[in-house]
Amino acid sequence: MKRNRRHFTGTEKVAILRRHLLDSVPISDLCTEYDLQPTVFYRWQKQFFENGAAAFEAPAKEPVGTGDSARIAALEQFLTLYSQPILNRAPLFTTKGPEFGKSFFQMARRR
Repeated sequence: MKRNRRHFTGTEKVAILRRHLLDSVPISDLCTEYDLQPTVFYRWQKQFFENGAAAFEAPAKEPVGTGDSARIAALEQFLTLYSQPILNRAPLFTTKGPEFGKSFFQMARRR
């Protein structure tokens, strides 16, 4: 008969380890209760102690500029566009329909 694998979250693993380390619950009782092999429990315990220093380390700072590159590119495009004379930008403000081909400024003057 094939057994389905159980997957424990990190929080569940820590809770099981805590019961053994702080509450002094025997490993055999925990393994029976959670249907674990003792080797799995010892592997979790080894990983917990090997990676325990990570809990005390400061979080890594995000390098300056990551995530901002798209925003910077958009702002540079905006600056290059709006540093041109207004006549060069007029085609950007055209509409479709009965006012097709007329710039935004020509339509605004008529209203």
